[in-house]
Amino acid sequence: FPSHDNSGPGGVITLTTSDVHLSGAISANGATGGSFALSAQNAQFEGQTVIQTNGSNGPGGHIDIDVSQDINIVNSGLYVNGTTDGGSIRILSRAGNLSLFDSIIQTNGGNGRGGSIGISAFNNTILTNTAVEATGFTQGGRIHIGKDAQDNTLPYSIFTQIDANSSIKANQPNVIDAKNGGF
Repeated sequence: FPSHDNSGPGGVITLTTSDVHLSGAISANGATGGSFALSAQNAQFEGQTVIQTNGSNGPGGHIDIDVSQDINIVNSGLYVNGTTDGGSIRILSRAGNLSLFDSIIQTNGGNGRGGSIGISAFNNTILTNTAVEATGFTQGGRIHIGKDAQDNTLPYSIFTQIDANSSIKANQPNVIDAKNGGF
């Protein structure tokens, strides 16, 4: 999380390109989380890429990755956590494949609700040794992988694979009042 003396909202980062290779850190943190939007034909997140739109005194922000062909995210982290509610992450490939390897995707809520996560590709959606988390103190979040049948906001993945080393958490870790799990 950013320093607690940052009282303004997070920044807005928009990247539109044909092909993108990201490595390093991108932050749009603030008291309330900012936003990061990527629109490309192909995207490669190489080792140690970290994208954050965290909220240090409010809700997390948004990360929206919309790629027409292939997305490969390797040994990277996407964080949209908030001290109140978690934010939202959407990663989609409209006509290609989406692969997540050794990565962390998080929209946790510190003392509120967990956020939402949508991950899907038109062809193959593959998660290998990847943690996907949308936990919240008062209520778990929502995670959709391979399709969002309720709202139809994600493409229907022809093939979805989540290996045994991956984890998906949308729970409410508040053991005192644990009755509002996620989806």
